[in-house]
Amino acid sequence: MGKLVTDNLADHFHASLILAIVGFSLALAATFAVRHASEKTLSIQRIFTAKREAFYWRAIASRFALGADGGDMIAEKFGLGCLPTGLLFGMIIASLACGYFLLGLDPILGLWLAYIFARPFGAPFGGLLSQPTQYGGFGLGTIITSALFLAAIIGIVACMSVTREGKNRAVAK
Repeated sequence: MGKLVTDNLADHFHASLILAIVGFSLALAATFAVRHASEKTLSIQRIFTAKREAFYWRAIASRFALGADGGDMIAEKFGLGCLPTGLLFGMIIASLACGYFLLGLDPILGLWLAYIFARPFGAPFGGLLSQPTQYGGFGLGTIITSALFLAAIIGIVACMSVTREGKNRAVAK
């Protein structure tokens, strides 16, 4: 969704990536500010009202567009390409994990920051796998790449479900 929005802004309205990044950053910041002023939290653990659901989807839409633009700018405009861009954003996410586990980074702040950087982290790897070999990719195409990502997501969710279930059983005893 974010890529479609940002591509349309660039192609039909000739918006620059910098302008789009600033615009979507402001939209996300405004969403967070309004939610925090209203709810006194940015947590996503208890989304059970229409108001919280609306906040969540506004934040998600801004984040997808922001991530698409940020990743594109680093990969294309700065000429890094797919693999270095993915690794750069991976290091940013790893530093957030270190901040959380070692330095006491606030979990809600850490979650949102990692979530924002996850889009420009994953997209370059998708591009690397799907792009034709003459453009530096692996040439797998979008269908096989999508199937690989889907399999990875299913595997991760299955592992987390089994692990969580095991922890829940141990706590119940």
